[in-house]
Amino acid sequence: MLTKKNLDKFVLGSAQFGMQYGINNSKKPCLDLVTKTLHEAIEAGITKIDTARAYGNSESILGNFFSTLDPKKNLHITTKLCPLSKLNEKSLQSTSSLKKAIDNSVRTSIKNLQIETIDCLMLHRASHLLQDEGKILQELNKYQEIGLIKSIGVSVQNPAELKLALAFKNVSQIQMPFNILDYRWSSSIELIKKEKQNRSLQIITRSTFLQGLLLSDHKEKWSAAHALNEYEAILSSLNRFMVKCNRFSFSDLLVNYVLGHDWINGVVIGVDDSMQLLENIEIFQNQVLSPHEIEYIDMNKTKVSNKTLNPALWKQL
Repeated sequence: MLTKKNLDKFVLGSAQFGMQYGINNSKKPCLDLVTKTLHEAIEAGITKIDTARAYGNSESILGNFFSTLDPKKNLHITTKLCPLSKLNEKSLQSTSSLKKAIDNSVRTSIKNLQIETIDCLMLHRASHLLQDEGKILQELNKYQEIGLIKSIGVSVQNPAELKLALAFKNVSQIQMPFNILDYRWSSSIELIKKEKQNRSLQIITRSTFLQGLLLSDHKEKWSAAHALNEYEAILSSLNRFMVKCNRFSFSDLLVNYVLGHDWINGVVIGVDDSMQLLENIEIFQNQVLSPHEIEYIDMNKTKVSNKTLNPALWKQL
């Protein structure tokens, strides 16, 4: 049995449980497989789970699973406010419409997850920090005051959004994409470290495998991600890094590159089944990459465009 300490940075992502997610997945796994995976995750000592209102029926699947557990299980659940995309600009100007949408999202998450309090509720979009003169964040502060939310976080997509989120002192968790190819954050790391010294702030990363692209050698998938001309060089360099850093797989290299950054508090890892879960648990037990190894990789990795680093901009297969 693994100890909790071994997995304190493993955040189980649940997007795959409720919807088709990632470039390597054609469908979501069946409910029995999800339940088996969740049981094995809890048994292994994973206590942090990430979901969202926008992840299909992921919240409901998790809630039904949670209802079968010993209530003493010390789980930490993060979910995200709905994207509020159904509200048009005119209705967003109506405070009552906005409050109603936020209330519905918060209470639906609590009902779906079958919990009394959301450990961390994140804004799905960083733009919501400023939207409507900050009314969204003001509303979430009220839910925090009455105990329906323990903490507030925000999901960011780029360094500009990260800088914006760091300016809000009541934001205690920031989730950001970060992987071995993603060079965009280098100028932000010192700012992150400074903020972490001055307040309680958790930095959680996602997209370790770039939605599975970094584990694929299919030419058409790299083309969809706007990296047809670079993919052979990328895969070649990853193989070289794997050998140099004495790693047994690309996954081992990719995960422990991220874990080697000491300013990161958690890494969201999504899995399709219990086999993938156990493989990733094993990887988390390995030694993280050293600062020297990370520096070597950063100096020698293939440069890609922002369109490749942002899956929202990829072409449909």
